[in-house]
Amino acid sequence: MPHSAPLKALISTIGTLLPQESYLVGGFVRDYLLGRKIDDIDIIVRGDLDSIVPPLAKKLNADLFGFKKENLAIRDRVYTLLVPFEGKRLRIDLSEFKDLKEDLLRRDFTINAMAWRLDDFVQGKEEIIDPFGGLKDLKLKLIRAVRLENLLEDPLRMLRAYRLAHSLNFEIEKET
Repeated sequence: MPHSAPLKALISTIGTLLPQESYLVGGFVRDYLLGRKIDDIDIIVRGDLDSIVPPLAKKLNADLFGFKKENLAIRDRVYTLLVPFEGKRLRIDLSEFKDLKEDLLRRDFTINAMAWRLDDFVQGKEEIIDPFGGLKDLKLKLIRAVRLENLLEDPLRMLRAYRLAHSLNFEIEKET
């Protein structure tokens, strides 16, 4: 895959400061597997982010801010780090999770509902956790909802389906 060694080095550094149960998720996994340019990194962590994120921000010389998502039962707080990286600022979003499958079940589309254990990524193991067929949908170039109720909870996700379909040159599944 055409990704830079500095990206892997950055993720390796991040991994040294996060708990063992930390996963790369969402658009990062999708874009990495597609060989696309990485603009942000999404990480979910089992642990207390309030004690984890400030030292991570300091180590990475990052700007840090957090916000609360009022209507998302699964992920109520997200911390964002803006990390100097290759002449720009790379966005890293961190949130807590309790149950990995439940976290993935609440995501919008199958191609965004995959996880890659951070340690496995650093070690070069391509062991993707894919309970909803996201890898298959990547190969089929298909945007498919994980569950239709996820789209009803947040109707803006339908606009995201069209944006993703356009930017990735994918089709939207008929049922979705």
